Amino acid sequence: MQVGGFRITETLYPEKWESGRRFHEKAWLVCVLEGQYAESYDDGDSVPCSAGSIRFMPRGYAHSKVFDAGTRCLTIEIQPEMMARVEQHTQAMDRPGKVEGPVAAWLAERLYEEFRGRDESTMVSLQGILLELLAETARRAGMGPARAVPGWLQRAREYVEANFLRSLSLAEIARVAHVNRVHLARQFRSYFSTSVGEFIRLKRVEQACKLVTTTSEPLAEIAIDCGFSDQSHFSTTFRRHMGLTPARFREQKAMAADSRG
Repeated sequence: MQVGGFRITETLYPEKWESGRRFHEKAWLVCVLEGQYAESYDDGDSVPCSAGSIRFMPRGYAHSKVFDAGTRCLTIEIQPEMMARVEQHTQAMDRPGKVEGPVAAWLAERLYEEFRGRDESTMVSLQGILLELLAETARRAGMGPARAVPGWLQRAREYVEANFLRSLSLAEIARVAHVNRVHLARQFRSYFSTSVGEFIRLKRVEQACKLVTTTSEPLAEIAIDCGFSDQSHFSTTFRRHMGLTPARFREQKAMAADSRG
């Protein structure tokens, strides 16, 4: 489907399919719907891309891919004039990267729903979602590594991902990685383009999104469950990242579910 300055394609890749070394004349995003693939670059680095991940590739960047069985992706090709507008304001999209965070995941989900369930308002809705996703990509494209992550830093990140719901200190994470706090903070930002503290907040908002939309748990309880000091702090942080309050987010998801069923 062609939508303004974008082209959307859904593709199912066969088992062990290899793309070979290639580069594209246009930048694109890949939302992995099912399965997984490995993306490799000329420097030898290989990055795994699993279901739920969103990957950005700039134009003219040499790479290759190997797909597992049943890998299904939604590819968004970005027209040069659209990229030129973004590149006037940021240099964050000059290399491959994973687009992480609850906002990107929510936008990708909405994009696929609109793409599959087409009606008279689909084109307008899709264009709005695509522009939001492009803006979020400009903010977050560097948060996923474009190169292999050192083992100690990967351990640090995995420790945060396993413990983000409780109070964590930089010193505690640094001890797990066997490095000092300054080195951890610098390398974490270098590889993931975000601070450790902001990454923890993003993981908490991501968990809150799941609870808000899949349970009837009161928002005050979700706030405590997700590591926020109170509901006010939760609402402020959630709105800063998602653009709307937890209550409104829950309403929109419920309305979308009703319209589908």
